[in-house]
Amino acid sequence: MELSVTEIVKIIKSETNIIKREKAIAFFFLNLSRELMSLALERVDQELSESMRNRGYQIEKKNQRSINMAFGEATYVRRRYVKAGQESRYPLDKFMGFDKYKHYSVL
Repeated sequence: MELSVTEIVKIIKSETNIIKREKAIAFFFLNLSRELMSLALERVDQELSESMRNRGYQIEKKNQRSINMAFGEATYVRRRYVKAGQESRYPLDKFMGFDKYKHYSVL
C-alpha cells in the first residue's frame, strides 16, 4: 500500500494544472482497481482448483481472458478443466457469471 501512496504523491507533485492532476489521479485509481481485480480473480481461480480436482477434473490448460467491468477491463488467467464424459469448463467464469462469448460483466 505504501507504494501506491508514494505514486499518488508523485502525481500530485508533478502536475501543476489541477484538472490534469485530478485526471491523472483518477486514471491511477482506475488502473489500480483493474490490477487488483485481476489478481483477485486469479486467486479465486486457484482456490476453485482443489474442489475441481476433488470432483475428478483435471487442468487441461490455462488461458487469458479479458472482461470489461464497471471500472474498466480486467485481464486474468484462468484454468480450463476436463473430465471424461463431461464438457470442459471454466469454473471461475461460471462462479463470476461471465458468459462464454461475451467480453463484459453483467453490470
